[in-house]
Amino acid sequence: MQKEGFNLIQERVARRQPANLEIINLLSKIVNENPELRFCQILTILELDRDKFYEESTDTLHHIKKLIASRNF
Repeated sequence: MQKEGFNLIQERVARRQPANLEIINLLSKIVNENPELRFCQILTILELDRDKFYEESTDTLHHIKKLIASRNF
């Protein structure tokens, strides 16, 4: 059981870096396509201005993609 838990943690860590980079790319795209918005406005629109310290990057990425699709960013 302990080994399964450790493997799960390793999987999450392995997916974290690619998700972080994709989040940065999405934010960069939004900044470039919406020069009238300030950075904190973008974070607020994407609901990233809240405490998400323990949220996995893959969950954050999924949330951002969902909001981008629903708000036609």
